[in-house]
Amino acid sequence: MQYFNQYSLTIASLGMLILAIISLARIGAKWYAYLGVALLSVVLIVTWFFVRPRSSDLASLTAVQSQIGSGTPVLLEFQSPY
Repeated sequence: MQYFNQYSLTIASLGMLILAIISLARIGAKWYAYLGVALLSVVLIVTWFFVRPRSSDLASLTAVQSQIGSGTPVLLEFQSPY
């Protein structure tokens, strides 16, 4: 169940693309309708690239502690990777 929670955007997007392709095939759509689905696929892939979780540069406690008190303000923000 955790897999579906963490990858819900990816699963929902893939499901919608499959439904769109099946719907277009059933109605006998023209080539430009399929081009629109391909463009939507590219937009979804680019969106995933920007919203996917990434590791932090300051992954260790010693790296964070070295930043605190070095003379510049430090903002600590804790987030779940999903």
